[in-house]
Amino acid sequence: MAYTVTNNPWSSQYSVGIGIDDPTRELDVKGDQPSIRLQNSGTAGNDETNLEYVDLHGQIHTQIGLQLKDDSDGGTYDSAFHIRTAVNGALATRFAIKDDGLVGIGTTNPDTLLDIMTADSSVSPSTSADELMIENSAICGMTIASGTSSSGNIFFGDSGDAAVGQISYN
Repeated sequence: MAYTVTNNPWSSQYSVGIGIDDPTRELDVKGDQPSIRLQNSGTAGNDETNLEYVDLHGQIHTQIGLQLKDDSDGGTYDSAFHIRTAVNGALATRFAIKDDGLVGIGTTNPDTLLDIMTADSSVSPSTSADELMIENSAICGMTIASGTSSSGNIFFGDSGDAAVGQISYN
């Protein structure tokens, strides 16, 4: 695979092209289904590989990371995915997918398939209703908003009827 290094006329920076002769960005990769590989050489477990979005002062504003849970023997492994953003200069995880597929918004340790957390309520979900949890340590709620002349609905269904029951506001 060929690569090209060119001087970017809009800045004092150079552009690197992989598979392209005229790169228009600092790193420009072209190909049929191209991919970029970041290989972590750590073997202790809980190693992270991150993409960081940094301002001109070197401050990280967003970080996208993959955490390798244990890759010490090169065999089976688990991983988790995180998106962090900065608030007052400190990174905080906003979105996480755990190795078991549970998704957390506002939490790195979701208890349900989708766990939306403002603050920990110290409540474990019912095993009969553990697909979605909306959680806060104080007042907590959900809004279903619809147009003035439209209805807001929650439907209950089974294999015989997609709308066997419902809660509706009109």
